Amino acid sequence: MKRTVLATILLALVFVVGLGSSQAQAATQTGCIVTKQQYDNSPRLVVWCSGVGSLFYSFGPGWSASCSPVTVDTLKLWSSMVQTALLSAKKIEMDYTTDPGCSNVPIIQYLRLTNQ
Repeated sequence: MKRTVLATILLALVFVVGLGSSQAQAATQTGCIVTKQQYDNSPRLVVWCSGVGSLFYSFGPGWSASCSPVTVDTLKLWSSMVQTALLSAKKIEMDYTTDPGCSNVPIIQYLRLTNQ
């Protein structure tokens, strides 16, 4: 009886962990030529890239955990980097994820300026 219960719990746990990990998607956007950025008090940063269909988001404190919120200081730093790329015509690269709990929008996880 105990083995059956333990086996059922383990099977359910494997299913839940597998289901949860298959929902989020990760990718990298390379060669982004910034055409516009927006930083608002929600707090949220939105980045537009030339020739790329989707917008890229970064969310601050107060947003749900599925939106991978970062600190306000991180948002401001990334906003400065994006503005630098916009004004200097440099490209940026962004590692991002999507999550159904955050409307499947591309959520920036890491942002870097390139030398191009």
